[in-house]
Formats: sequence, structure tokens, C-alpha cells
Amino acid sequence: MLKRNIVLNSAPGAGSNYSAKEFFINNNPEGIVDATVFLDHVEPMTPNSKQKYAFLWELLKNTNNMLGMPMKRQDKNGLDYVWAEFEFPRGKVQFKIILLSDQLFDFLVKYQRAEVTVRFTLQELIDEAQRIESGNPSAQ
Repeated sequence: MLKRNIVLNSAPGAGSNYSAKEFFINNNPEGIVDATVFLDHVEPMTPNSKQKYAFLWELLKNTNNMLGMPMKRQDKNGLDYVWAEFEFPRGKVQFKIILLSDQLFDFLVKYQRAEVTVRFTLQELIDEAQRIESGNPSAQ
């Protein structure tokens, strides 16, 4: 049986680090989503939904393994989404991730391949999106 030799020059995902600022296309032409679209999605969430969404971003930031192949689907309201699943020693956590852009789907695929690294929390994304919308210069 042949063995594959893999050489890593840096940590997995280190090549494409995303901060909250870089996540938004308003700041970065290679960003993931528009700040207004993001806020329109997050602001109406119930506290429980927002808490679960925050947990998703914590899992991604902590480089937890996402199981299965991300597949783009469409719900009964016509919204594109990905079903993401993370396994823990005593159970699984599942998320329906609404795809706010085509780039978000690509981002999730690259995350699973360890080609991108998440360097932000949900609250940091919200703060940056609100800063963009208000027109304030970045403090970063």
C-alpha cells in the first residue's frame, strides 16, 4: 500500500484567516457577505436562535470538525441553506445555516477542508457589521 507524504508549512487553515473585518465584502473584495444582509438575518433572531448561532461560530473558531459533505439545499421558503453537524463525545449538535451568499457556502466547504480559519465570534461580526452600516471608520 502506498503512503501519502503530506508536508504542512503551517497550521491547517492558516493560509486564509478571516477576522470579523475581513468577513464582510464591504471591507474585503474577497469577503463572505454584505454587512446589511448579515444584520438583516441576525437582528430579528430570537434570543435562543442567536445563542445557537453564536455557538456555531464558536465551534468554527475552535476548529471543531464538521461532519459530512456540505450540500446546498433549499427550504420551503426558498432559502438556500447547509445542514451542518458537529459530533461530541456524548452527542451531536446540528445547525441549519442559511446561506446569505454563495461565498458563505464556499467558506463552509473551505472550512471543512481546513483551508480557512475563523478568527471571530458572532458578537464581533455583529459589532463590525453595525460599524460598517453606521459609516464609522474601523478601530482595527
